[in-house]
Amino acid sequence: MLRPDGHWSLMVVNKDHDNPHQVRIVFHDDSSNTGHSFIGPVTIISFGKAQYQWHPARKNGYADPDDPPVTSTQTGGPDA
Repeated sequence: MLRPDGHWSLMVVNKDHDNPHQVRIVFHDDSSNTGHSFIGPVTIISFGKAQYQWHPARKNGYADPDDPPVTSTQTGGPDA
């Protein structure tokens, strides 16, 4: 999604609760049959078990821990 500030945003959801997985993001251009990647610094925001776990208890459910997401930066590119 192209945000109003001109930056792109992409959400990736890992539905495998027990295992982390590496992903490679490639944007395919059908008109030129080429792949493109993010370039420059890419901000990664990760929200996982270490930051948030929901403990269901009907109406008394709670989160523990209830921490903010982890932010890191990685250089983009085809091999990032």
